[in-house]
Amino acid sequence: MNYTPLIRKLLAGEELNALERAELASFDADALIGEKDAVSRERDQLRTEHLSLKRSQRLQEVAKKYNCGDPDFLDYVAAKRNVDLDNEQAVGELLEEMRKNSPHCFYSRIQSGGGAVSAPSRPADRPEEPFEQDRIGRIAVRLAGIPEKSF
Repeated sequence: MNYTPLIRKLLAGEELNALERAELASFDADALIGEKDAVSRERDQLRTEHLSLKRSQRLQEVAKKYNCGDPDFLDYVAAKRNVDLDNEQAVGELLEEMRKNSPHCFYSRIQSGGGAVSAPSRPADRPEEPFEQDRIGRIAVRLAGIPEKSF
């Protein structure tokens, strides 16, 4: 029940009816204070969880931007050094230092697969011959350069 109208009636000096008196008789201020404390604790817990989720999301963003494969370690180091994750300059400096001291926490910047990254360049005096890219084509090119012998 809402106790505000009852309190206003009492302050104004008005008479309370039997139902209102029974309600006030069952009123327990300690229970109300206990509920207030429980609600305050729940609010604080939710606020803490919200801040934790925001920090976790920011850590994921920073880790993705800098190719960091271990956001938990990044969180540990950032918390230990009191680095504000919203300060781009401080985060950049921290991650460059981490890249030097803990390179195992970062994804490598190499391309997958073997061989050269780009196609080898050809000398200008030797144009590409047909079928040179496959095995049979390379054999045909070699055979074309062998002089014929007459028997």
